[in-house]
Order: sequence, then C-alpha cells, then structure tokens
Amino acid sequence: MKKTIRLSFIIFKDIFREKIFWSFLLVAILFIFASLILREMAVGEKGKVYKDLGLVSESFFGVLLIIIVGSNLISREITGKTLYIILSKPIKHYQYILANFNALLLLGLILIFVVSTVDWVFLLINGENWLIPLLKGGYFLFFELVLLSALSLFFSTFMSGYLGMASMIFIYIIGHSTEKAVQLTAQSELITTKVLFKLLYYILPNLENFNVKTQLVYNLDVPKIQFLYSPIYSIFYSAFLLVLSSIILSRKDI
Repeated sequence: MKKTIRLSFIIFKDIFREKIFWSFLLVAILFIFASLILREMAVGEKGKVYKDLGLVSESFFGVLLIIIVGSNLISREITGKTLYIILSKPIKHYQYILANFNALLLLGLILIFVVSTVDWVFLLINGENWLIPLLKGGYFLFFELVLLSALSLFFSTFMSGYLGMASMIFIYIIGHSTEKAVQLTAQSELITTKVLFKLLYYILPNLENFNVKTQLVYNLDVPKIQFLYSPIYSIFYSAFLLVLSSIILSRKDI
C-alpha cells in the first residue's frame, strides 16, 4: 500500500507540473466569468446562466482533462519503454495501475474543488449562496471522473494515446445517449436496432447516472437513491476495469 501511495504522488507531481492541467484549470475559470457576457442574452434567467455555466465548465474541462491525460499515461510509458524500468523495481502491475488511477483522481478532485470554489464565490458576489447544489454537482462529477479514469487507463494499456482519446470521446457521447436511445427505440419495429441499443446500454457505462445538472439549476430534487446508486455503480464498474487493466498489462511483453 505504501509503495502504491508513494508512486501515486510521484505520478501526480509529474502531471501537476505539466502545462495541460493549468491550462484546463485557467480556461474552466475563465468560462465561468464568460457568464457575465452571456447573461445579457438571457433576460430574467441570469441566475440560471451563472449556475449552468459553472456546472458545465467543471464537468466539461474535468472530463476532457481525464480523457487526455488518462489516455496517455500508460501508453506513453509503454511506447517509450520507460515502463520496464518502473516495473523492474519491486512494483507489481496492479500497484502501478492503482497508482496512476489515484493520481488521476487527485487531479480531478483538485479541478472540481478549485472551479467549484470560484463558482461559489462568483455567485455569492452576485447575491446567491449556491453552495449545497455545487457540492452535490461536485459529488456526482467526482464519481463520473472515477469511472472515466478507470476507463481511460484501461484503453491506455493496449491503445495509443490518440486512439484511446478517440475511444473515450465516443464512449462518453454514447454513455450519455443510450438511455434516451433505448426509450426512443422501444416502440421501433426494427428488432436489431432495439437489441443493439439494449446491448450498448448494458455493456457501456451509463454516464447519465451522474448527470444532475438540470435538477440542480432548476432547484429540482435529486432522488436520494441516486446519491447511493451512482457511486456504487461507479466503484464496481471502475474496479472491474482496473482488474482488466492489470491483467492486460501483466501479459504485455514490455
């Protein structure tokens, strides 16, 4: 455990020093302040514009950061043959996977915390204390990033960085669409279409489990069961992917 934690912080420090993290963080914050311009276009809905852009900015840039960084973490070590040096030390394959996973989670957690804090202060200045909804939004986003981190590492064990990113973007779009697609094709006469979307729904991660932006912006109740179901879904799906990643990495001829 100590080795995994130590390696996690080493990997995190390497990522933290890179420009990509700070670029994403800066753009996410600037995105929040962009609501000052957009609010003039939304008569009577200024508060909703602030809230919506705040949630969208941390979600969009958090997801994009995990996809880009996670898809390249292991693949670049394999391509550069530096993974052999790491694994020649008393580090097991599953420890290396977990260390990368922990580093990604810490990265995502920092981005969520900073962007949420800026958004909260920004809303506070504009006369609205929106702390609780922001905490709820950050809670669900964190568990979405948990799943996406595990998935990006899984692809990174056997794909190049670019192919991994493309696959992640595809799955992210599908993951937020299959639930609606299943509902729309329920009455379809095309059996193959219904079966296809059903398979995608059950095999690929259902990322709509973590989408509560509409409820939060419009002050609607988020079902209490969702606060329990979503993290359980994320943890079990992620654990399965991490185990697969460890198996794939252990069988590679590095």
